[in-house]
Amino acid sequence: MAISTPAEDNDRRARADLRALAAPTVGDAIARAHATSLREAGSDSAQSTWIQHRLARELEAARAVLHRVLADKTSRSDALQLAELFELCRIWRDVDPEFAEQEAPITHELIHTHGISIEPKHKC
Repeated sequence: MAISTPAEDNDRRARADLRALAAPTVGDAIARAHATSLREAGSDSAQSTWIQHRLARELEAARAVLHRVLADKTSRSDALQLAELFELCRIWRDVDPEFAEQEAPITHELIHTHGISIEPKHKC
């Protein structure tokens, strides 16, 4: 693990705070955009097939990040990586139950381990 200065640590912490604060809004907006894209493409179109394939690849990449961070103790101790994971949970929680299940423990860890406040859940 690289050694960082106190200024770098403060900057990373500030970015984690900002990421966690924005995650509910950004994650929910991206999830709505996914749903809107699928709905507007129609069910039997080439565009719909392309969008479904694209979202499947994005979900696969998000799962890889989720598993990597959850399996790596160093990553779990990094508030910025957890804040990014929290955002992924907000994006994919309605699509994949694993993200829905991991959202609460990640939120708890951000709040209680890293002291980062999370906005209450807003379901639109």
